[in-house]
Amino acid sequence: MIEFVLGFRAGRKTAIGEMLRIYNEWLADFCATHPDRYAGLACIPNHDSDAAIGEIVRVARRGVARGLEISRRHDMAPLWDPWWNPVWDAVAATGLPLHFHTIGGGNRPDISMLAPKVQLAARAAGITAFQVYMADVLLSMIFCGVLERHPGFKVVIGEAGIGWIPYVLNRMDAEWEDQFKELDLKMRPSEYWRRQCYATYQTDPVGIKLVEEIGDGNIMWASDFPHPDGIWPDSREYIQNELGHLPAATRHKIVCENAAKLYRFVN
Repeated sequence: MIEFVLGFRAGRKTAIGEMLRIYNEWLADFCATHPDRYAGLACIPNHDSDAAIGEIVRVARRGVARGLEISRRHDMAPLWDPWWNPVWDAVAATGLPLHFHTIGGGNRPDISMLAPKVQLAARAAGITAFQVYMADVLLSMIFCGVLERHPGFKVVIGEAGIGWIPYVLNRMDAEWEDQFKELDLKMRPSEYWRRQCYATYQTDPVGIKLVEEIGDGNIMWASDFPHPDGIWPDSREYIQNELGHLPAATRHKIVCENAAKLYRFVN
């Protein structure tokens, strides 16, 4: 029985890696049709570091992907865990930005047996807070020291919102100054954010009020098309309402220039 279980798990890991390889090949072919318009993010395994490194190296040699994405799984190794260090080294060697998405992380309680209205309350709490969960990614990636070791390493937290970021940066700096200076960081945590990190958002009126605190070079607008909670087809209206008061150069950075540079559409 033990051998069967181990064999099943090994087979499942192999199948996951092969599924991602097939997807990444399809994505590469798709993006190659219009390389001046499409920037694909290759999906990287999160269950096996050797598989992750192998796929990172493979897609980098393929030369089509403009970024890498590691999906978050509730039971995967925390991002501050040294288990990831060989993966981070492989990512850094490619020069490609590494992406994380809002979904994932933390333990989700089973709400299936709760009363309907209680289930609704639980879902409302989870959906409303899901962007804030990305603070864990930001905290972990900075405090673990990967951005110090690899100054060219770029991290993108996708569909994350931006209004919460100034508070987290301030909190990181304060805690580092107070009790965590033994970490291998040569700068304040917020400086790594400004040098190497990005967040995408769809609509965030509060966050736009804090652009100066976040940094206009660290924000990328997105429509989240075709998801139903995205803002398409009203994208232009949202951009005008939320960004219209900002200087034209700032608007251009957030809506276009930052992403164009990060994904190598322009130098």
